[in-house]
Amino acid sequence: MTGATMIAWLKLHGFEDMTDAEIAQSITFSVAELCRFRKWEFMDTVATVAVAQGISTVLTGVGTVHSVYDDTNNHRLVPYADSDFVDMAAGNLTELGVPLWYQVLAGSLMVFPGASTALSLRVVTTAAPPTISASSTEAQFVVPAQHHEVIAYGALYRLYALNDDTENVTIFKQLFEQGRDQMVYDVSVTNVDRFPFVQDVVGYD
Repeated sequence: MTGATMIAWLKLHGFEDMTDAEIAQSITFSVAELCRFRKWEFMDTVATVAVAQGISTVLTGVGTVHSVYDDTNNHRLVPYADSDFVDMAAGNLTELGVPLWYQVLAGSLMVFPGASTALSLRVVTTAAPPTISASSTEAQFVVPAQHHEVIAYGALYRLYALNDDTENVTIFKQLFEQGRDQMVYDVSVTNVDRFPFVQDVVGYD
């Protein structure tokens, strides 16, 4: 479904008087609940980032960062807690060298020291749940298309809750949870025959 088609479908359930923006907000909340239920493989991306000399901010608009690997110098960067990173890097963000640490600050992935020479980083991230509107494409939902009905059920139980319709809240919340559990099973079956990807194994012969 696209944003427009899902909104139109939800309006058929007695919400014709609500604006597209109001219904889209319920869809957004439903997508967020689904995305945060567990670590979904379809939310993960692996990006290869070319870092120019002197750069300390390497990516913006990132969600959760799981790992950062320096392909040029062949080592993994170490994550730092917010307060530790700020204390360490404060006033020194112009320092250059081989990046050893990373942190996400205000949605930006930063490394310290900044790169003294151009290099390539491999970054594994989990995307933040999307904000849905009437103009959203099917791909912008992030959740695989075969499970978009689950999103609609989640939006419906929220919309019925606004009307204090406890009977339909119960019905559609149960459908949402059943669909979510089916997603977990489908993802497990899809990945059951895959070998895990292991990085940085030291001393393996």
